[in-house]
Amino acid sequence: MIFGLIEMKALFLLSCFFLLVGVLPAAAQLPGMESLAGLIISQFDRDHDGNVDINEWQNGANDGFVEMDKDQDGFISESEVDALSDDISEEIGRLGAAAAVVLIKKILFTFDTDHDHRISKAEYEAGCTALFKLLDTNHDKLLTKAELAELPIRLFQRGDGK
Repeated sequence: MIFGLIEMKALFLLSCFFLLVGVLPAAAQLPGMESLAGLIISQFDRDHDGNVDINEWQNGANDGFVEMDKDQDGFISESEVDALSDDISEEIGRLGAAAAVVLIKKILFTFDTDHDHRISKAEYEAGCTALFKLLDTNHDKLLTKAELAELPIRLFQRGDGK
């Protein structure tokens, strides 16, 4: 699942890089991005071919939505994102979990297109699809380790490093 303990650690690292996007120039090389890309591939690459295809990405995204929607009402609320803190803190400590939840909220709530302070399944899927397309620079419906390693640069160029 996208938000198991290992996945949460990967999402926390990913979130940290989202934060860094706002303070680093587009050409900056971020240390550890290759490792992060490898971690993402290891979590999403169900057929173990070294890439994440669109179906693997969508399956992982779907698993993540189900995992976060604790009350099963079809929406991810701010309180459900806040609740991730307990699971994350087991892996990275209370302070790290607090920072991770703030960053995860910032990312997820960019998907909230109707601004109702909750993310519907449709908004979540559209946001995850847009993120995949942003990362799939050669448009082959596969994310390679190299493409994933460019995540912060892609987000900065798009302007999501707010």
